[in-house]
Formats: sequence, structure tokens, C-alpha cells
Amino acid sequence: MLEQLNNLPKLKKIIKIMQGLIFKTLLNRFYFFIKLAVVFVFMLFASELNAQNKLKTVVIDAGHGGRDPGAVGAKSLEKDIALAIALKLGHYIETLIPDVEIIYTRKTDEFVQLKERAEIANRNKADLMISIHANSVKTSTVYGTSTYVMGLGKSDDNLFVALQENSALRFEENVKERYNEFKGDTMPSHIINSLIQTKNLEYSLVFAKLIQDQFRTRVGRKDLGIRQDNLVVLWYTTMPSVLVETGFISNSKEERYLMSAQGQDFLASAIFRAFRDYKNKYDTGNLAFKTGKVVKYNPVDIVFHVQIRSSVKPINLKSKEFKGLLGVKELRYGGRYNYIVGHEYEMSKVLIKQKQVRAKIPDAYIVATKNGKIISVSEAKKIILEN
Repeated sequence: MLEQLNNLPKLKKIIKIMQGLIFKTLLNRFYFFIKLAVVFVFMLFASELNAQNKLKTVVIDAGHGGRDPGAVGAKSLEKDIALAIALKLGHYIETLIPDVEIIYTRKTDEFVQLKERAEIANRNKADLMISIHANSVKTSTVYGTSTYVMGLGKSDDNLFVALQENSALRFEENVKERYNEFKGDTMPSHIINSLIQTKNLEYSLVFAKLIQDQFRTRVGRKDLGIRQDNLVVLWYTTMPSVLVETGFISNSKEERYLMSAQGQDFLASAIFRAFRDYKNKYDTGNLAFKTGKVVKYNPVDIVFHVQIRSSVKPINLKSKEFKGLLGVKELRYGGRYNYIVGHEYEMSKVLIKQKQVRAKIPDAYIVATKNGKIISVSEAKKIILEN
């Protein structure tokens, strides 16, 4: 009994600490749900606000810089190409749409941390952010343009793992501490940011489509489509934002184009025209969200198919041998006529297609092609992993 009385002050102290922790937890939850309510109100009235407001401020972000060269080509650095195109884009906007304020994350060869780039846009209450980059892969034949928007969906990996794949992070210090809020996708900050980004994503997709349309139809660049990924510079922004991959410096021909003054002018003017069209839609409240699906392209031209027949002689594509399957194509290779269905960039999707086909043709199997030529599936997987 005496021992219990002696421990009483300690028990009271522990109870007081526990009460404090419970109160703090409840208070944090209260603030979280208040923030959540504000976000829902923002999303509810976002369209109406857009109809009343004008696009006044744009942030132009030249990727990499300083000690971070970005992708390295045979004769060029990504940071130099990105800066040149960014400055030309700003010049077009300043000259032709003078009522728009332009803010650069950098105008010289300096290093700017990824989070700071987004915070520059947030502090200045920008209406749009455009991040300019150049691409690179190990396969030198790959070329073309793509525009990224923020990816909200995740599978087994958490966002922090995806953040580590943002190459510029390797030049920053205390990365895990500075980006600590992304260690798990159940954190309140992540949930709130996801809700905001969901609305911004609609606007970003419209702008991304306008950019890719301009690249394809006005500049004649290969269109690799609109893509989604968990990119730091897009995630932290509180406004619509895109990351533009203007081409591959790993491809010698495209590298020369990206290094040339004419190429940079054409690319900058294409992004400018997309911006001009986006601003017109934004200012009048006429943004249409029928942008179609985000297409995930394989950057190394590897495509998976399901092969259903192979013959030394051609077979009519409407032959009963194909059991009524739609989309049968003939692929001549190795002195034979090969007949395939499906056109997938991911192994998981072609496996689903194979299962469907095998309901009619049990011995159907998966094949891979690179630039239209059949290669082994194992080789295809290896190429994808290397890139």
C-alpha cells in the first residue's frame, strides 16, 4: 500500500501527460477537418471563381541549373536548353500579352531547390506554372515531346519513394527531413493537397493538351502524349502546373534541334501559343475538360501484343481461324506472316488481353516488338528496366 502511495505522483504525472497528448491529438484533428472543409468549399466554387478571374501571373521554371546539370547529352546539358527555351517563352509572353506578369524561378545558371521552385509560384499567387525540361534515355533512337501533369494515383509504393526519383533531389541536403510530410499517403497534408490537386489537374490537363497539339501540328514534333507522375515541382504548387519535356538530348538529331536557336524559338513559340489559347479560355470561363485519357507511353518504343497465328502463307484478316477477334493485324517477320491482336505498353495489361484471347484461342501467347520488329519478351523487359 505504501509503495502504491509513493507511486501516486508518478501516476498523476503520466495521466496528465496522456491527457495533454489526447487533447493535442483532438485539436490537430479539429484543425485538419477545418482545413478539409475549406478545401471542399474551394473545390465547390472553383469553376465560378474561374469565370470571374483573369489569368494575371505565370511562373516559368527552367529545370535544373547550377550544380545540377540535369540530363547530359553528347554536346549539351539539359539545364542550358531549359533556360534558353524558358527565357524565349517569357519574351513572347511579355511582348505579345503584356498584361501578364512573368516570374522566373531562375534567369541564370543557378541551383534552385525543387520545393523552392513551387514555393516561388505559391508566394506570388501565380495562376499557372510552366516547368521546362529536356529528356534523356539510354536508347539513342527515342525522340519526341511529352507534357507531364501531377499524378494523384499510387499503387504499392508511397509518394516518398517516387520523390526520390526526382533527379534534382540528389543535389539537395536533408532531403528526408525537408520532404518529411510525404513519407506516407495518409498524412493530413497529403490528403488536403490531393484534393486541391484534383481540381488543378483538370486545368493542367487542358493546358497540357494544348501544348502537345501545338508541338505536333505547328512544330512537327513527335507527340509522346500527356503523362502523369509524382513530381515534386508539380506536387507542391497550389495552382495548375505542367512539366514540359521538349525532346531527348540522348538522340543526336533531336539534341541538335534543341541546341539550335531556331529549334528553341519554335518550341518556345509553340508553348506560347498554347498559353495564349489557355489564357483566352481561362479568362472567359470556357475551359472544357474533355481532354481524353492520359496516355502512358513507353519511352523506348516497346509494344506488347498477343500472337494468335503464324503462317508461311498470308491469311485473310477476316478468316474464321481468328474466331471473330477484332483488331487482328499482320506482321511480316522472319519470312513468316504473324497475326497479332492488342497494342499495350505495359506487361500487366497485355496479360489481361492474353487471358481474354485464350478464351477463344487457347494457345495464344505474348510477343513484343521494338520499332515494329519482333523481339523476345525477356529482351523487351530488360530494355524497359534499363530506361
